[in-house]
Amino acid sequence: MLTCGHEACSRVNDFLRSETRKISLPFSNTIYDCVYDLQTDGRGRLFCKGFYLNAEPPRVELIKYDDAVAARNWSARLADAQKLLRTIGTDEEISQIMGERYQDVMKALEGSQAFVIAETRREEVDEEMVGM
Repeated sequence: MLTCGHEACSRVNDFLRSETRKISLPFSNTIYDCVYDLQTDGRGRLFCKGFYLNAEPPRVELIKYDDAVAARNWSARLADAQKLLRTIGTDEEISQIMGERYQDVMKALEGSQAFVIAETRREEVDEEMVGM
């Protein structure tokens, strides 16, 4: 996300959080610099950009890659799961309900471990995650 505070850049942030796949913005040097910064530091790897300076009016087009859409969908599902858990109770209460699986669920929600239900598959996943 852009943290520069420019109004046009807040539209880029809104776009990245939305389900919209393509956006066209009026061109400015500010938006050019900020979008370029997203690309160079790796945060912009989720979309491609096009600058149309000879168009009337000049514009910037951003198009999300499929990975960006999947990441946004995962973020929404993760937020929903965390919200649901908060409605059930405190971490301690949820831990008592889930028992020994609680740590697995928390690690899965953090993204540090895959979550699988079958114990035999769990061992395979643990082996696959070594070295990640």
